[in-house]
Amino acid sequence: MPGTDCFKERDGLDRISLYAGGPQADGLLLNANENSWPVPEGVAEALAQMLKTPRFNTGLTRPKSPVSLGGGFPRAAKSSEVQDGQMPRRAGRPGAAMDSANPLRQAQLALSRTSIQRALNLPLNEVSFNRYPEIDAAGLRQDLSLATGVSADNVRVGNGSSELLCAACYAFGGEKRKIAYICPSFSMYETYAALSGGIGLPFALEKDFSLDFERLRFFLREERPALMIVCNPNNPTGNLYSAAELARTVKDAGCIVIVDEAYMEFAPEGSSLLDYLRERKNLAVSRTFSKAYGLAGLRVGYMAAGDPRVTRALGKVLLPYNVNSLSLNLARTVYAKRALYDQTARAIVKERERVHGRLSSLGLKVYPSAANFLFFAVPGEGKTAALSENLAANHIFVRDFSRNPALAGLRMTVGVCEENEKALAAIQEFLK
Repeated sequence: MPGTDCFKERDGLDRISLYAGGPQADGLLLNANENSWPVPEGVAEALAQMLKTPRFNTGLTRPKSPVSLGGGFPRAAKSSEVQDGQMPRRAGRPGAAMDSANPLRQAQLALSRTSIQRALNLPLNEVSFNRYPEIDAAGLRQDLSLATGVSADNVRVGNGSSELLCAACYAFGGEKRKIAYICPSFSMYETYAALSGGIGLPFALEKDFSLDFERLRFFLREERPALMIVCNPNNPTGNLYSAAELARTVKDAGCIVIVDEAYMEFAPEGSSLLDYLRERKNLAVSRTFSKAYGLAGLRVGYMAAGDPRVTRALGKVLLPYNVNSLSLNLARTVYAKRALYDQTARAIVKERERVHGRLSSLGLKVYPSAANFLFFAVPGEGKTAALSENLAANHIFVRDFSRNPALAGLRMTVGVCEENEKALAAIQEFLK
């Protein structure tokens, strides 16, 4: 009948919450593990090469005002500026208030706007905006193939690695199929399993967030899931699990195992399972351009698998042309210069250890981390939540897991030195 409420949500969807993420408010954002460090030497120059005279007409008209393309292409900072400089959010976005006090950032923004304005006069070279993106991201897949040592057929590119993890749950989950994942870990694993219609099977970590591999192997033999997801280094705790133990577990798992390596660039060399892909056909490894490469706003990730049937199955459930042309071209340019990001990653690791030491000296319980963040708690009932509230009142935002009984802590992104010092000073003041 006309006027009758026809809203009929799918069964079970009422139990799924919208992903909120960390607050995107004015202030110091250390809650989303984004990379605020300056673009490495040489990368900005490479990106600028994409702003050449076009060889074709895209059919686009020039906008009346400049637009931001994920922060533009700032000048690469010198090493001294990497240590002491600050690179928070771009103007007009959360954290913009901090930009005004930073002459370095102001200069970077000015250069970025100049580059963007030139880009608006003429479109990016080799990007035809009136055409669909390259089918199956063939160019980037080939680049990733050469780096990972597996065929391009074994690589799938996604709109962030999270899209690929969700797709894997659809491809290998479904009604009465079990999807296992470590817990506590990235909260969306549970959601992806539920959305696929599968049965979510959380595998509990130890109290110190370590992974009991013998118990995990027994769990896999008993439960016989269709898919297992392990985040390594783990988010939000930062733990790094043994590559050798993981590889052994994959061998005996009896199912597809995905190792989510979103933060692997900040871990010690030899920690990745990419080298095991050729000998573990049931293994897949997901990576992202959001963390170490600082391209969170572009949403690019990939998954490499030991068996091409895995990535082919992902392709069946992904939307066509799932990654836009601009993101693909920028990702290829950045990936070609990936060696230049090593110095930044090492600087972040060094800063992480420094901040770890400072937090520990303040009497906090700080867990080991192999990522670009630290997980910690304040001893005493209710004090961890109180610290989070105090920091937020001072416009400093960390990710608050204090009300999650399995975590009961806070996760703080390792920003540049100036950002971290501001957060440390506020924490020290709270603890007085």
